[in-house]
Amino acid sequence: MLQAKYPSLINTSNFLSIPQFESQFIDQPIDIDNLYKLINLLEDDLTTYDDTNTSSNIYEIRYYKSRLQLYLNISSYCKLIILSPNLSNFNLSLIDIYKIWEIRINCLLMSVNLKIPNSKSILPIITNTNYLRNEINPLIKNLTKLGSTDNNNKELFPNDINWSFKIILNRIKYGSSLLLVNYLYNELIQLRSNYNNSSIDKELISKQIIIILFNISSIMIARQEYLTIINLLNQTKTIQNSYNLSQIQLLNILIITIYIFKSDNNNSNDDEFKSHLMYPILLKTYESFISNEDDSNKCIKQLIKVLNNIEPIYNDKDSIPLSLTIDYKLTLNEIIELVQDLKITGRILCCLCGVYEIEMNNSIQDKEKEKGDNNKLNESLNIINNEWFVNINNLYAFE
Repeated sequence: MLQAKYPSLINTSNFLSIPQFESQFIDQPIDIDNLYKLINLLEDDLTTYDDTNTSSNIYEIRYYKSRLQLYLNISSYCKLIILSPNLSNFNLSLIDIYKIWEIRINCLLMSVNLKIPNSKSILPIITNTNYLRNEINPLIKNLTKLGSTDNNNKELFPNDINWSFKIILNRIKYGSSLLLVNYLYNELIQLRSNYNNSSIDKELISKQIIIILFNISSIMIARQEYLTIINLLNQTKTIQNSYNLSQIQLLNILIITIYIFKSDNNNSNDDEFKSHLMYPILLKTYESFISNEDDSNKCIKQLIKVLNNIEPIYNDKDSIPLSLTIDYKLTLNEIIELVQDLKITGRILCCLCGVYEIEMNNSIQDKEKEKGDNNKLNESLNIINNEWFVNINNLYAFE
């Protein structure tokens, strides 16, 4: 029995409590299949809410007026499953518990700063990522204890925990601090070392390296340490995929443009901009980027989606998304103008890094599904991962 074997991990004291959502399930049987039903609702159209229909139940999409309600119901149900007295009847392994907890943490992080429509409450239910650390910190402590028995190393998580879960736990714990950067750099060094091992899946390692690059880039963007990012993004020896290289090139173009603009004291004078020492590098990078038309077009479409959905400046009522057509061809001059007009900002770049990461995580999870190990949970994680596309500003736990 998992509760008896891991009492310090599977313990109510390790969980945040959101009573108004957990209480909805008091009179209902707790069952793993119901969790799958809730998660599958994320793929349905959320415009079917019907406040006149009293017969709709919690497992129907018309019950929900916002995605936030669904996120918090899913996260609450994950907690109820893990703490259920009938846990042994669900035929779940400890690995499955880790995956359910990963689903919960992702849903909680997506919920940060969101409000339920027409709610009387002024504040969001989860006001910021600091609140989530009340669950993250004891969880990490317990996982580290389990990891030390696996690896004889107190710094490591258990071997069988998802790599993506390990990353997101540390992301919430450290935010944009240099402690997270140090952790990610150590992870990057280990991955690059493993890349030369002939028995290792090089494709998987390469994808994980790219995710780390995007994660570090997002932190350095938030800290406005642009030269550090430019140097980091030039370290792409293990990246063979042309599309991923194009993603990195576009990110480099945007960062160099912002760097030139910032170093000129936000001066929009065209001659001064083009006389900057970094401008020739910007031109060269852009020329290389557009030389692969198919990949560059895909990358520009990703950028346009972010520009059309994310406010470039956080918590500024005058900052609104753009409304470009998805097939619009952004030129370098237009990118420069958007940077100068504060339409492409550090927040936009962080969200773009997030989009790249989610795409990469999807491809990793697709390979996990092929292993056939509790496919329903893996499919659920895929659905949750895709949900980040509509909550991309929360992915890096900065806000």
